[in-house]
Amino acid sequence: QIKRNLGWAHKFKFVVGIIHTNYAAYMKTYGIGTSIIAAPAITALSALVIRAHCHKVIKLSAVLPDFAPGKECTCNVHGVREDFIKRQ
Repeated sequence: QIKRNLGWAHKFKFVVGIIHTNYAAYMKTYGIGTSIIAAPAITALSALVIRAHCHKVIKLSAVLPDFAPGKECTCNVHGVREDFIKRQ
């Protein structure tokens, strides 16, 4: 019962997250809200959620921030490639 409520990483043997948008950069560029506070907050919150719920993280671009060092790789996604599921 408890494991069922703990998130994706406990429900599945291997969870892959795909990072595709840099929301903090949008906030800084377009001044959405108070970007001085909001941009770092959204980056920290994203990193926390990504680390907690993903075994592997695929960034679609190298310009995206690092959220989970050691779990990340950068490459295009066109179906499931063997590179994504190799454990490091």
